[in-house]
Parts: sequence; C-alpha cells; structure tokens
Amino acid sequence: SGRVAELAEKIGAKMKLPSKEVLQLKLAGELHDIGLVAISDSMLNSRQSLGADAFRKIQEHPEIANEVLSPLKSLENVLPGIVHHHERMNGTGYPDKLSGDAIPLAGRILAVADTYDAMTHDRPHSGAMTALAAVEELRRCTPDGYDEKCVRALAEVMNISQISHALQQATVSL
Repeated sequence: SGRVAELAEKIGAKMKLPSKEVLQLKLAGELHDIGLVAISDSMLNSRQSLGADAFRKIQEHPEIANEVLSPLKSLENVLPGIVHHHERMNGTGYPDKLSGDAIPLAGRILAVADTYDAMTHDRPHSGAMTALAAVEELRRCTPDGYDEKCVRALAEVMNISQISHALQQATVSL
C-alpha cells in the first residue's frame, strides 16, 4: 500500500492536481486495500486461480473498506478513491460498475497505480513484469480499462514515455 500511495501521489502531482487532493490521494493509496483484512490469508496467497466464490469474496474488499472507514468523517473525501479503485472505464469493474467520468478521479488514479504495482512485483500466482511491460499493458487496456490521462501521467512519472519512444526509434532503425 505504501508503494501504491507514493505512486498515486506522483501521478496526482504530474496531473497538476491541487496539493490537498494529492495528499488525499496518498492517504487513499495507503488505505485502499484495508478491506482485505476481512479476507483469509489462504485466499489472498493462493498460487492457484481463484474460483468464482473466492473471487466474489475478494471483490467485497472496497465495500468492506467503506464500512470500516466511513465512520471517520475526516476521511469522507478519501473514501471515493478507495471504494472505486477497481472500477473500469467501460463499466466492467466493481463494486458499482461505474464507467468513464462517473468514476471518481482518485479511483481512476488508484486503479492505475495499484495495477502497475501489482504487475511490477512478484505475486503468489505471477512473477513481476518490467516497468515498461507494465505500462505497455496498461496502455493496451486503455481506454476500456484505465483512464488514458492517468496512464500517460504514470508513464511520465516512470520515464517510460522516453524509453518507449527510444525503443520504437531503435526498432525502426534496425
């Protein structure tokens, strides 16, 4: 969560969001998966593909986070990002199947930061990708899955735009 928070903060700053929103993004990143405390470790650390029931249980974590955190009035501006960080631009995400601009910007930023972090670190069921491969995968899944502006900001934060461009130029030269 710390890595996601740092990355979300950098994306927000790159997108020139007000400093208060950038700090809220960082806090949302730190808390985005707090609902996973209600999910068994065996399910979370499984090396096998999850069945439909287990996947549905894991999909409840944003709503669990909302239940846990909503009594804290100081987090009311942070909650939308936490609750909606698994929504997808085409409406296929969860928990509310929001699409496009109906997804809070913080949720769209957290989705990119969280997915990038998941792809670039070893998981029980998959190995880490390179930063370039992860950004290219996010780009491939844009605009259906991820907000193009958020993915572009991530690429700039990670200096992937320059690397990708250099690789394309090198390939053309060959």
